Amino acid sequence: MEAPTAQPPLPEDERLKPRILQAWRESDQTYGAPRLHTELRLAGGLRVGKKRVARLMRELGIEGVSRRRGRVRTTIPDRSAPPAPDLVQRDFSASRPDETWSRTSPTCPPTRAGSSWRR
Repeated sequence: MEAPTAQPPLPEDERLKPRILQAWRESDQTYGAPRLHTELRLAGGLRVGKKRVARLMRELGIEGVSRRRGRVRTTIPDRSAPPAPDLVQRDFSASRPDETWSRTSPTCPPTRAGSSWRR
């Protein structure tokens, strides 16, 4: 299967690009594709799809401003560092299924009377 070849720009796209750029500049370069689409449709009277506006914005190299902040990474692991030692000597090996259980499971909290599990 061959990769799709690039198609020549459509004349409608070339006529839309200046209108998109003008509306984007009038919004103080803040509007993204959804708002520009609405602006062009309502104020400009154009019938154009959101995806086409988004594609033309990518071609023009413009983007809207996002109010969302980037995700902060507080811990960046060092891949070359050795793993931390197992100080409590945990042993999770089991000779048969349903043999090894953890006492601190959140589903069975400790009680004064002992285990909260009833058999």
